[in-house]
Amino acid sequence: MNLCTNVCLGMTAPETLEQVTKGYRIPNPADDQRIKCPTKLHDMMLKCWDKTPNDRPSFADLRDFFNKLCAEFDTLYDDFES
Repeated sequence: MNLCTNVCLGMTAPETLEQVTKGYRIPNPADDQRIKCPTKLHDMMLKCWDKTPNDRPSFADLRDFFNKLCAEFDTLYDDFES
């Protein structure tokens, strides 16, 4: 799930910091047809990078989000196998 090294290639660490400070966020890799990233997962990643710390999700929020997301994937997988 860590594609940052691919996305940030060509930028030094200081350049990456500068871009993130200016508001740059890694685009959803689902835009690349070879990679599948649910929009809701990318949206949550963006919330984690909110400039205002109090607007970022708590660990409890993240736990609930990932538990729900995993349950949805399990259901999709079960449906696929049927």
